[in-house]
Amino acid sequence: MKNSKNIKIIISIIILIIIAIAVVFILKNISNNNSTNETNSVNENAINENIINEEVINIESTTADYGAANVYAKDENGDIIAGAKFSLVKKETGEVITKEDVESGLDGKVRFVNVPVGEYEIIAKEAPKGYEIQDEKIDLVINKAQDTNADLIFNRVRATIVVETKDEEENFIQGAKFVLYNDEGEDIQHITSDSEGYCGVRDLPLGKYYIEVESLPEGYTTNMDRTEINLENEDQVLLFKVTLNKQ
Repeated sequence: MKNSKNIKIIISIIILIIIAIAVVFILKNISNNNSTNETNSVNENAINENIINEEVINIESTTADYGAANVYAKDENGDIIAGAKFSLVKKETGEVITKEDVESGLDGKVRFVNVPVGEYEIIAKEAPKGYEIQDEKIDLVINKAQDTNADLIFNRVRATIVVETKDEEENFIQGAKFVLYNDEGEDIQHITSDSEGYCGVRDLPLGKYYIEVESLPEGYTTNMDRTEINLENEDQVLLFKVTLNKQ
C-alpha cells in the first residue's frame, strides 16, 4: 500500500516537470518571435530612411523636379561668343537665381544644373568688346530631368574703313587697287579707288585688319607695305590715306 502511494507521488512529480518544461519552451519561442519582429521593423525603418535621404540629396535623380539648361551666347551669324555676361531670373517672382552675373566660356556656353522646374528669363547684362546686346532677355522653361537649350544673341558692332588715294601733288588717283585682310590674314575684300580717289568697306566688325596695295595705275609707285588698321569704336569711320609717287 505504501509502495503504491509512492508511485503515485513520483508520477505526479514527473507530470509537473513535463508541464514546466513545456511552459518554458513556449515562453522561449514567444520571446524569439518578438525579437525577430523588432529586428525586422528596425531594418525596414533603416531602409526607408536611406531611400528618403537618397531622393532628397540626389536631386539629379529621375524622381526629382529639377532640370538643366545650356545657354549659348552667339552673334547674328550664329558664331559663339566668349565673355558675354548674363543672369538667370525666376520669371514669376523676379528672383535672381545666380548670385552674380555668369560669363560665357570659350565655347560660348554657360550650363545651369539642378534648376527647379519652372519658367525663367535669361537677362543680358554685358556684351564683350566689339559686340552690343540684341536680346535684352529671353524666356527659358526648365522641364523635369531634361536639358533645355537657348541662344542669347549679341550683334557685332560695325565700323567703316575709307581709303583715300592721292599723289604727291594732292591729286586724287583713280584705279589704285587694295586688298583688305582680317586679323587671321584671310583676304576679305578687294577695293579700287574711284574717280574721286576713294574706296572703302562698310559694316566691318570691330577688330584688327591689314591693308595692302594690290596694283597701281600706270606711272605710279608706293613704298607702302602691308599695314595694320584697328577698328575700335562703334560707327567709327577710319580714314586711311595713301600717297603715291610718280615715276
